[in-house]
Amino acid sequence: MYVSFDDTDSRKAMCTTYLVSEFLRRGKYDLIGLPSLVRLNPNIPYKTRGNGAVRIRVGNGSGEKVFCGRIAGKPIYSYERSSGEEDPEKILEEMYRLVDKNYQRDENTNPGIVVSNFLFPEIMYENAVTCQVNLDETIKQLDKLGSKYRGIKNGRGLIGSSAAMSWRGRRITYEIIGYREGNKEIPEETKMECAMMADGYEGTFNSVDIRNRYPAIFPNPRTPVVYGIRGINMEKLVEASESVAAKLPFPIDSEIIFETNQGTDDHIEQYHGELYNLHTYMISGTVLSKPVPTQGSHYFSSINAGGKVVKIAAFEPTKEFRSIFRQLLPGDFITVYGSFLKGTINIEKMEIRNLVAEYMRLPPLCSICGERMANRGKFSYQCTQCGNRSSIPEYTEKKRSVMPGKYNVPVMARRHLSMPFGTQPVIKKNKNMDLVA
Repeated sequence: MYVSFDDTDSRKAMCTTYLVSEFLRRGKYDLIGLPSLVRLNPNIPYKTRGNGAVRIRVGNGSGEKVFCGRIAGKPIYSYERSSGEEDPEKILEEMYRLVDKNYQRDENTNPGIVVSNFLFPEIMYENAVTCQVNLDETIKQLDKLGSKYRGIKNGRGLIGSSAAMSWRGRRITYEIIGYREGNKEIPEETKMECAMMADGYEGTFNSVDIRNRYPAIFPNPRTPVVYGIRGINMEKLVEASESVAAKLPFPIDSEIIFETNQGTDDHIEQYHGELYNLHTYMISGTVLSKPVPTQGSHYFSSINAGGKVVKIAAFEPTKEFRSIFRQLLPGDFITVYGSFLKGTINIEKMEIRNLVAEYMRLPPLCSICGERMANRGKFSYQCTQCGNRSSIPEYTEKKRSVMPGKYNVPVMARRHLSMPFGTQPVIKKNKNMDLVA
């Protein structure tokens, strides 16, 4: 039986993934396959924090099992399959009580829970990761599918829950998340040391931003999450988690491995001539204007993308990435990836594909004595040695300080879904793909 839930946290506290460990702590069910952490459209204005929904499959485990975490020091496993049938009404009620007890009482928090013995049509995930989805339409679809569901308050979390129920995991990465009991602090130097340690394990990504002193594996300390380490190799993540946990000033209460759509670029659409607000695009074009700064240290430019002028921007949170962006010149050909908000593509990463030549004008060499002439006015040059004159300057190509290549924004500015250049998600044939409505 599949269970998905969303919208239990606020911008300040709680984490939806935490409810997985709390649900499993009761020991009533086994995990079938790994839990899924499914990030959705990062541009949605009413999102709480990371806009992530969670899906688990539970039952009476049988077949091959894989280590996927610990709860109170006891290992937990995910099983290949389930034997027997589970009661959807019973599971829905159990999860509802857990969510109702733990969700953040915040005006923007509206949990939703969905239970189903099959996965939903994939289009529901595709819409939720790229577009803004209507709650009423989601509820109509849930009723059409005959699903069991419950919402709390306005139930907007049903959108994310339904999207998680339709994710196929065609491209995945992993995250191992450690949880704490109570509000326990970690010294900043310890955080940096741990984040750098995690970054050293094969296949991990987005662990630390050394230049900006940002230990990315550590979230807001007011959540139950101590750390989250992301990567493409499960075994290495377990090793990294053990090393980090050993450095902390308190023991970890539980840890869970999730398969995720983080770092997959699933939210990015190919540009085909139209741009829609709150969508994220991959778009190529020729730079039309040299980037100019605005108040707040944001940089703006524009490109010609198939005959259409598109405004692009590198905002202040992208830090040193702006030093690359501001070196662009009219005529450079680039590909940018970013969200379309308020008429502008907010760049998440960029590929410089071709650079135009930049020339510097110099006074010419004297044709008589070979000395460099002096500038005597606009297009007027005179040799200081022999008095020879010329009106024709010399042009020489300048060496550009930027090179063609792929440029990420720094770790502290990266979105959950954005795939950093140099990282490749796991391409996976999910065994559950055939269980479709």
